[in-house]
Amino acid sequence: MLKSESSVNFYHGLAYIGATAGIRFGADPGSRWSSRNSFDTGIRDGLRLSSASQRKDADLISDLTLALSIGVLPSLTIGVKFSRTQDCVETWDMFADAMESIGLTLFATELVKLVAAGAGLTWSFAVKRDAWGTSSTARAAPCALGVAAALATGLLRISADRHWGSDVLAGFGIGALVGYFDTWGPLDLLKFCRFRWRYRHADRAARPSC
Repeated sequence: MLKSESSVNFYHGLAYIGATAGIRFGADPGSRWSSRNSFDTGIRDGLRLSSASQRKDADLISDLTLALSIGVLPSLTIGVKFSRTQDCVETWDMFADAMESIGLTLFATELVKLVAAGAGLTWSFAVKRDAWGTSSTARAAPCALGVAAALATGLLRISADRHWGSDVLAGFGIGALVGYFDTWGPLDLLKFCRFRWRYRHADRAARPSC
């Protein structure tokens, strides 16, 4: 029995990730879009590094910035929120939101699109939930770092000759929107006990503790 909206979001995330794996490993590679255009080739020619060793280094650095954007920053933001409030329910809520957003972005656009979802999640947690605090700096700094990591990853992927420019631009737009705004899944059509809206507006003293 579904207990909360957060659990539904978590289940959605698992389903989206499973569906992505099925598409990625089950589909015929020859059926994937692979045509070139002047926009992509122009960006590639301008950013692609000349030597194989430089491209390998750029690829490695992009993996690190990718991990920073989709893993470290959202996880750190959730951890800071918990350390500030000791609020187990809100922490689970944020984790479930992250699971659903990243899963949906993976499903929609595969790996390269995932990087901007992490930036959108960091932005959402910092602005909507005051995860790092209520000051302007506490809200702006994590957002700026997340966006910078996402953009750096995209540029490095192109320089390493791993992705086309249109991939990166589409991924940034889709991922940022999915990460920042509430996502949707088929289980939202079912009826379940909604408590989050009431919980968020209730007196903190009356909330359940860990």
